[in-house]
This record gives sequence, C-alpha cells and structure tokens, in this order.
Amino acid sequence: MDSLNFQIDGFLDGFRDRLLSGTDEVSVQDEITELRAAWPGRTIHAAAVEPERLPVCDHLPFALERGTAEREANLALSIAALAPALRWTYSYPTNPRDRDLSSKVAFAQIVGARGLQPDSEIHIGLTLIAPNVVYPAHLHPAVELYLVIAGTALWQSGKDEPAMKPPGSVILHPSNVVHAMSTFEEPLLAIWTWRGDLASPSVYANAQAVVHV
Repeated sequence: MDSLNFQIDGFLDGFRDRLLSGTDEVSVQDEITELRAAWPGRTIHAAAVEPERLPVCDHLPFALERGTAEREANLALSIAALAPALRWTYSYPTNPRDRDLSSKVAFAQIVGARGLQPDSEIHIGLTLIAPNVVYPAHLHPAVELYLVIAGTALWQSGKDEPAMKPPGSVILHPSNVVHAMSTFEEPLLAIWTWRGDLASPSVYANAQAVVHV
C-alpha cells in the first residue's frame, strides 16, 4: 500500500506541475488557479478499490507506449505505474447510434468518491477511447479540464469549431457546455479534472441520459 500511495502522489505531483507550467488561454489559466486551490494533499491511505478492466483497456498498453514518446512522457510513465490498481468503468446507457460503446470507452477515477484517493472537492481521472469512435455529445455542471496524453482526436466544445488536439493539448469544458470527441487511427488517453458540482452526473446532450464518471 505504501508503494501505491507513492505512485498516486507521484502522478498528482507531475500532473499539477504540468498544469502550472503555463498556457496562453486565460480561461484555462483561471481554471488551473481554481484547481490548485482545491488540489488534494498527500495520500495517507489509498482506498481499497478493486481493479477492473473493460474491453477498451486492450488499447491501454499501446496508448501508454505512444504517450511515453510524446510531450507528456513523464505522466504516461506515472499512469503506467498506476495501471494495475485502476478500476475502469463505463456507465452510459445504450446509445442508439453506437450500441457497443461500452467496449470502446472507459473511465478510471484516481481522485474522487470512487477513486484511489477519496476527495469531495475535486475529481481527477482518466478517459480511454478506442480508435475510430465518436464519444457522443454530452454535458455536465462540473467544470472539466483535459490534458491529452496520447492520441490526436477531434474535439468539439460548444459553438467553437471542431479542432484536432494532439498530445500535450489542454482543453477546458465550462459548466454545462456540450462537448464531444472523435478518435481516428489511434486510441485517446487523457487526464481529466472535475471541479464545482461533483454530485450532478453527465447527461447526453440529446437524450438527457444520466452518466456517472
């Protein structure tokens, strides 16, 4: 358990330092300032989370391998160290446009109510998406920040034009702004944060279907 505590803290330290290294977008800078104020402390006792894999986790080794060759190599290595302890979940209801999404998308919470380090002010986790997948348009009250570790995908947020975001990109989704992602030849691995209303779940933009991450 002491080893896991060390791995969690190493990941959190690296992620925090990466966020504090700077960005040109004022709105992202403001969110990072809010995150820094709520950042979790040292891990004393990691939660007894039962590790779980989903089908999309078959793409995790490749994503981590690519990540270690990209800008966020250190964080990819930290995620690789945590990988055996992660509980990957998928809680979307069936999507009529892609009834097999549960084998293509998964989330792992590292900090939060269901994470390795319990926390009520901030959630931090991972999203993994298989190649050639559309992660449907959805929204949630929590403010969300993403850092791409591996995989260049098409990201769409609100009324902004869709844009390809490579590893190293930081993407902000303000509260209740509709957003979606599409992958192509590579899987997408990204770190996310949730801040604000952590109790209200994510919902599909078109069907108001509840999703817990």
